[in-house]
Amino acid sequence: MLIYVGIAQSAETHFYSDGLIGDGEIHGDVYIHDSFTVDMTGGQVSMLAALDSSTFNYEGGVAHDVFGFNSSSLNITGGIILDRLNITDQSVLVMDNVITRSLDGDHSSVIDMYGGTIENDINAMGSTIINIFGGVVGTLTDSHITTHESSTVNLSGGVYDVWIFECHDSSTVNIYGYDFNYESTGGIFGNGLLTGYLSDANPFAFDLRFADTYSHINLIHDPTVIPAPGALLLGGIGIGCLGWCRRQKII
Repeated sequence: MLIYVGIAQSAETHFYSDGLIGDGEIHGDVYIHDSFTVDMTGGQVSMLAALDSSTFNYEGGVAHDVFGFNSSSLNITGGIILDRLNITDQSVLVMDNVITRSLDGDHSSVIDMYGGTIENDINAMGSTIINIFGGVVGTLTDSHITTHESSTVNLSGGVYDVWIFECHDSSTVNIYGYDFNYESTGGIFGNGLLTGYLSDANPFAFDLRFADTYSHINLIHDPTVIPAPGALLLGGIGIGCLGWCRRQKII
């Protein structure tokens, strides 16, 4: 679990040229303007906002919140975000090896997740597209993935411990993998339990929050990675036990 350790506040920092935030620097609110590029390799910031088609490359350090606005580009390959990572206004995010509590995408943004950890929730809104190829999603007991409006979430890899999976409006979730199984009255809510393997051979078990959630999900057979027989046996035992426990409401 991420714990807010307190960040010393200073005056707002505005970048109107390319810049660097490094070890030992402590900032309050940071804004990147006018298509410029800022690299962060260390230090601490309270809030960072990439604006006006700017670029933010985040490799290390600690931030409380990070926002991408106005067609900005964020390349996040390290560091810790204590609270929220929010991408909106047709911005683009590529993330790997970062730890954050939550991830939000809105207003036709595109997010590619190759690694890292999202502790609590993923929210897709507007016409946002979120592609998850790897990483860890959900390390807290109330973790969930929620889709709204005409957003799309594509899942093909990663490790999931997601208790709540819910879809609204005309949103779509595409799950790429194999050995899918759907129990319409399973799960902790009794509204459906979906299990199987993703294309990277990681097992999943999604509890569906509402009875119509399944109608938003497309299951796409894509056994890109075929695990060894021993892995299949152990994974099958694990996913079977998880599904049985949830049906019995033990966990």
